[in-house]
Amino acid sequence: LPSLSSNTIPLDTYISRYYFEENDIKNALKFSYSGYNLNPHLKYTKEQYLKALLLNNEFNKALEISRKLFYQDSNNEVYAETYLDLLFINSKLIEVEELFFNLLKSSKENLIVKLLNYYSNLTVKNLDFLSEALFQSASQFPNNTSIQNLSKNYLK
Repeated sequence: LPSLSSNTIPLDTYISRYYFEENDIKNALKFSYSGYNLNPHLKYTKEQYLKALLLNNEFNKALEISRKLFYQDSNNEVYAETYLDLLFINSKLIEVEELFFNLLKSSKENLIVKLLNYYSNLTVKNLDFLSEALFQSASQFPNNTSIQNLSKNYLK
């Protein structure tokens, strides 16, 4: 039997979608993983596999896939937000700091606010990074009240 459909999406990826609809997460994970391995270059196979990983609380593997999706299409806000959330869940703070500068370059104001709020609430944080991030964010988004309020608390 062929393993790819006419549009190069692996048949296992399509099969995983039906298992999702039936709430059979175990088989959805199995088939989405197989589909991803057959063609790891497609966004759709990554999306299906990521969904299965998240539903199975496999956040380390989910981070790997979300990172790939984000760097495949960094303009996609859903990919960026998923990547950001998984970085915090997995406590990858150096990578959060790298993501901040990427988001700043592409002017993703809402995600920057979310990142700064998450980061400022951490018990352990790099205050030098936070100060620099707030300063740059306040400069780029001077009318954002969330950034201004955070800046008042951390920039003296």
